[in-house]
Amino acid sequence: MSHFPTATLNEVCDFQNGGTPSKAVERYFTGNIPWITGADLVGPIAQNARSFITEEAITSSATNKVPAGTVLLVTRTSVGKVAIAGTELCFSQDITALLPDSAKLDAGYLVHFLRTKEDHFSRYARGATIKGITRQVVADLVIPLPPLEEQRRIAAILDQAETLRTQRRTALALLDSLTQSLFLDMFG
Repeated sequence: MSHFPTATLNEVCDFQNGGTPSKAVERYFTGNIPWITGADLVGPIAQNARSFITEEAITSSATNKVPAGTVLLVTRTSVGKVAIAGTELCFSQDITALLPDSAKLDAGYLVHFLRTKEDHFSRYARGATIKGITRQVVADLVIPLPPLEEQRRIAAILDQAETLRTQRRTALALLDSLTQSLFLDMFG
């Protein structure tokens, strides 16, 4: 892809920080707005939140609400986990939201690009007890920019490969279970 133009993420994305409403104010956590942390990013789509907050919690804290389709990157604790928001949601300070310029960068392509940078993020993670990377580490990443249609094609191929890997892992787990069951039936 070296023949494609490149840009830093700072040139093609806007960034938003997250935050945590005060846990001391119980009513903040009685709403219906999903609020996630890095622990909630367990797949390619972030849609299952363990906590839900109110509008008051948003206005009283540093958290931000982002639309479905926003790229979410964990920049503290489990550095490097990435997903796309499956619904409108808010997020903790452990996550940075990346909002790509849709005229230049496809969100799905960006997700796959960020997944290739796990080692890079690990190298730059700092902190004695809680590891994290700075916004600058993310903003300075240089991304190849093929035409949008090509970005979408690349992302679709990589999505298909991920689906096949997931199905293979599931099939292997079922085969392991079947082998154990057969052994117990025969020799149990």
